[in-house]
Amino acid sequence: MSQNEHIKKLESKLNDVNGTIEEFEVNPIIIEYKKLLLEKKQLENEITAQTCQIELGRIKKCQHYILAQYNLFKPSIKYCIKCGLSTDVLTSYREELNELGRVRYDYLTETGLIGINNGYCCDPDLANEIYTRIKKANPGIDEKTAIKYFEIALDNMMSIKVHNERIRSRAKRLDVNPSSIISMYKK
Repeated sequence: MSQNEHIKKLESKLNDVNGTIEEFEVNPIIIEYKKLLLEKKQLENEITAQTCQIELGRIKKCQHYILAQYNLFKPSIKYCIKCGLSTDVLTSYREELNELGRVRYDYLTETGLIGINNGYCCDPDLANEIYTRIKKANPGIDEKTAIKYFEIALDNMMSIKVHNERIRSRAKRLDVNPSSIISMYKK
């Protein structure tokens, strides 16, 4: 078969495919499917927009309590243990972030992370777990008291010398990586 014959055969197949596509485009089931896909996308966009508005309101309302996460390989990351806002989002390009990441990025670039900063340095997972447990164990506790309990817990963890086995046990109980607790003792 020559190249011209081969091209004509491919063009014939292409015409058949285009004809089938045209038939599908007028098929009522396909038309309904396309409408449903469009409606699904619109609903997803609306949910994302509402979620972003809720997140922005939550971040703006929070009286941030800021801790630092020390890392030898990148600059110190600051984060709020109450709402989870973290300067880590600023290490990415805005375009690479999802919608919620962009909300946090925009907030931080406009206002920065401003709040109470007592200079504590702690792994975010560990800090979040401690703070969450304090709030769970003391329902109705006000923020000021919860923060005080949190500071006492961190001070105790940093000042009381314990063996590595105890550190691993504590990490298991708190459901965090043992290195997050060990790093507290090395500061």
